[in-house]
Amino acid sequence: MTRHTGRSAFMTSPMFLIVALCLISVTARAGEKTIFSFPSNGSGGASVPGNLVFDPSAAHLYGTTLDGGVFDLTHCGGGCGLVFELTRTASGPWQETIIHEFTGGVDGAVPGSGLVADAKGNLYGTTRYGGQGAHCGNVQISCGTVFRLVHTSSGWSETILHVFAGASDGSYPQGPVILDAQGNLYGTTGGDGDPACKCGTVFEIQHLANGHWSKKELYAFTGGSDGASPFAGLVLDGSGNLYGATRDGGPFNGGTVFELSPAGGGARSESVIYNFGSTAGDGGQPSGGLTIDSQGNLYGTTSAGGAGFGTAFELSPAGGSWTENIMHTFQGGTDGATPYSSLTFDSAGNLFGTTWAGGTNNAGTVYELSPAGGGTWTETLPIVFNGKNGMELSGGVIFDKQGNFYGGTEAGGSNGLVYEFVPRK
Repeated sequence: MTRHTGRSAFMTSPMFLIVALCLISVTARAGEKTIFSFPSNGSGGASVPGNLVFDPSAAHLYGTTLDGGVFDLTHCGGGCGLVFELTRTASGPWQETIIHEFTGGVDGAVPGSGLVADAKGNLYGTTRYGGQGAHCGNVQISCGTVFRLVHTSSGWSETILHVFAGASDGSYPQGPVILDAQGNLYGTTGGDGDPACKCGTVFEIQHLANGHWSKKELYAFTGGSDGASPFAGLVLDGSGNLYGATRDGGPFNGGTVFELSPAGGGARSESVIYNFGSTAGDGGQPSGGLTIDSQGNLYGTTSAGGAGFGTAFELSPAGGSWTENIMHTFQGGTDGATPYSSLTFDSAGNLFGTTWAGGTNNAGTVYELSPAGGGTWTETLPIVFNGKNGMELSGGVIFDKQGNFYGGTEAGGSNGLVYEFVPRK
């Protein structure tokens, strides 16, 4: 057999050069890159706190910023935050459009979580402060809102669906809302509710037949065995049960995972399905939301406990009780530290999340947990942040149809940024 060591005529042809350039382009694009960096003056927003969301066509990315936008010393000196849209241009870069700037007044202030989109592309979210309710212990700012943004021919229009009034109504919603099949919204508040504890609530905002919205309290936490401070959002299973986590409370004061089950007449029955801190090495203080799979298993993170830097956990139902499996214990070094985000499945069943700190540069990471059999999971790090490419992550990631994922950072770059990761094929 003759071994050819020289270049063929094809390898020097224009067609080969075109193919080679295409391969180089694909290879260069693989991996992590910043697709938008928020300007240092805050005019385009600053600090992305939650998950991004695609519109139904997957052509546009939407998110919120904690700061930037309207500068109003009366309500929020660094800007009251905004909702942004990112659209990929024909030439490749992404372009930002500000679709709503919060003023700190009736329209809300500081959208501290991500958004949810309905089938029509309308967006829903919460603001931690603002509205025209009570002042909730702050003489300048109110107790928060739930808002809706509808895309019309003339732009985006905001509607306030509820203004929290403190006391039994709840205050300071920090997590996102979720939608059910009927268009009703569910969420949590971090404060007020029970008059003695003021430990937060779970609420529903019903979409009425006349197009109006009506808020209903589903549960008020008492700060005892039922938990306290539900800062994250909720998940809904196929039977209509709601699941969430409290950062504090429970018998070991490490937080809880709770279930709210339909109890007839629109009421809900609360039960605690797991108490953190019950065993040595267990996690504590879950600050992110939960993820549910098709078998009803729940997945989430704790920002503390384990080796002191948090954990990623799985809760599995069996025989009326739930069993915890710790998928990863963060060591606070190169593997990451302090995960605040929820977890996201890819199409292959791997879970992705982010850490606020840790990694080689102590600026945070995106980590992947892959099932390795026997209930064990293996961690890898697709992205290690260094400040220039972002740092301080509290939101998770979302995937597009091609398997690429996207997320935001609260700091790094100029004023926080949005990143994209393209896996190598």
